[in-house]
Amino acid sequence: MRRRPSGGILFKALVAVVLVLGGAWLWKTWKREGTPPSKDISALSAWAQTQAKELLAKRGLKEAHLVKVYNEERREGDVQWLEETLVIDPPASFNPDKTTKDLAALLAKKDLVLMLEKTDGQGRTVEWGDGERVFERFVIKGQWAKESGPLIDRVKRFWRK
Repeated sequence: MRRRPSGGILFKALVAVVLVLGGAWLWKTWKREGTPPSKDISALSAWAQTQAKELLAKRGLKEAHLVKVYNEERREGDVQWLEETLVIDPPASFNPDKTTKDLAALLAKKDLVLMLEKTDGQGRTVEWGDGERVFERFVIKGQWAKESGPLIDRVKRFWRK
């Protein structure tokens, strides 16, 4: 009997099984890559909220400037986090652009990002989170609601430097 150089049918079947199992494992591993390692990310959202409040206090914002504060525990599938909204009527000395820029640098330490900046009749809204979920929302009333331009472009330019 002569041996074939390409191997026998059993060898080919074994290679096919290994390739299928390896491909299934890789697909399952890559599929999980975008999800957080912990299903409860409340600690991360609480950290972001604390950092934001401390920065606002450093910028001269006092409790009297907070028109409304509300928190909501959110759940999406099996992921749980805290979402906080601050409605702010800031003093004249408040600089939202500098505050946003400093907060972006601070929150980037934990891979958190500016997700939304818009101005409408309600005021100027800025949202922060992990890219998929909002952890902190500022609604800035008063003179800053219409005077400033888009922050997202400014933050992007800041990070490109």
